[in-house]
Amino acid sequence: MPLDPIIVVSAPCHAASYNGSAVGPRAFRHSQTLLGTEAQVRIALRAFQRSRMRCLFSPVPEVFSSPASLTALMRAAKSARGLAERGVVHVRFGPPSEAKVLKQAANMMVLAGARRRGVVPLGAHPMADEASLPAAFGVVCHYGDPAMVRRLGGGAPEFRHLPTAFVAGDLHEEEGEAEPALTARPLEDGLHDLRMQAEAFAEFHPANWGAAARAGGPSTRFRRGLMNVVRGRRLGGGTLGFVALPWNLADPASLVPELLRDFVTFPAFAREGLRLVLLPYNDTGRAGALEALVGEIRDRAARHGAALAEEHLFVARAHAIEDHDLLAQIMPTAIVDYGDAEAHWTAARLGCIGIRPLLLADPDAPPPAEGIASPGDIIALDVERRVRCTDFHGERIFMTKGLSRRSLSRLFVAAMERAGSAAAGAPPRPARSADGPAAIRQVFAPLAEAA
Repeated sequence: MPLDPIIVVSAPCHAASYNGSAVGPRAFRHSQTLLGTEAQVRIALRAFQRSRMRCLFSPVPEVFSSPASLTALMRAAKSARGLAERGVVHVRFGPPSEAKVLKQAANMMVLAGARRRGVVPLGAHPMADEASLPAAFGVVCHYGDPAMVRRLGGGAPEFRHLPTAFVAGDLHEEEGEAEPALTARPLEDGLHDLRMQAEAFAEFHPANWGAAARAGGPSTRFRRGLMNVVRGRRLGGGTLGFVALPWNLADPASLVPELLRDFVTFPAFAREGLRLVLLPYNDTGRAGALEALVGEIRDRAARHGAALAEEHLFVARAHAIEDHDLLAQIMPTAIVDYGDAEAHWTAARLGCIGIRPLLLADPDAPPPAEGIASPGDIIALDVERRVRCTDFHGERIFMTKGLSRRSLSRLFVAAMERAGSAAAGAPPRPARSADGPAAIRQVFAPLAEAA
């Protein structure tokens, strides 16, 4: 009977924060658990552990390039059997442009979505088109829309579809166990236990956002805003909840920076009570982009008074999502840029938690998948937009769309309506997937054959 292979999971990360080139699954480090690659890796590692499969996380899979180094990998996995008997399978998370290969292993790519923006590479980097993978990747697992990727050197990989359960793989208990309590807890009772770092733009500082502050909770200004929501509910008023704004820093053409600039340029919506919470993710190697954007928006907001950056603009990340009913009360709705490659996964993930997504979608592109959002929750992008960027992939031009002034007003009005109506009642119950965590494991079951 063949033995299960050693599973080596890797993803873009801060390699210097690890004390080895391969560590146990419990040593995987994450700054937030709500969105992006960090959440996806966390879900997969939990599925492997529950399946009793031997797995490791490697921040630098490319260093294992010889039989001797793979033998060291076996020792790290505490496997008494040799490489020939067990084999190694490398499961890579992240965008195609950041794929890394583990030599002498079966390589699998896991993609949370598909490219939706046109891109014109102006340089010669082979990965600049966001659709090419190294030839070593023979299998691609994707969530939502088929991932239109190809292998360098020719040939298409084998595609496998991740089950719907993958998006909520860390929200529910194992089959056969008691279902977790999903009764709504009053927001004021959960404030002291909220494992969420949140700061106003006015008080944001990179040092406070670093690893040393990961155990910190919401700042005083954010808590004050939450208490205003609580008081408004007690008095039966129309106090709005916060509106989440997920930002994928791995997307150079994201609409999020433009939306924040528009929000502070037209402060009338803030005066009506609209408050935005920026949720950055996939920030490995891009922390400077977050610092630069917050600083720019803070300076723009200062032209309209201090209150805008102190009371209406926040940046946050959730360290744990066990209290997803509290997250749904704090942020009843979220504005999601559906042009982002991970937008399908992000919108579905937020919906499972109880946060209603409001999608910004190109009417000329394939429509959002059924069940992601109702037609009333989709705002059409109606202005041609070109984004020119230069990064480690060279110079590129992204062809995409933006919002006209009229559509921008529609968006912010819709966000206020949803934040107001949801804040007035109990948070929605997160959806429990019918296929459960077992379906996630079934996707990775054929790995033994691949090895």
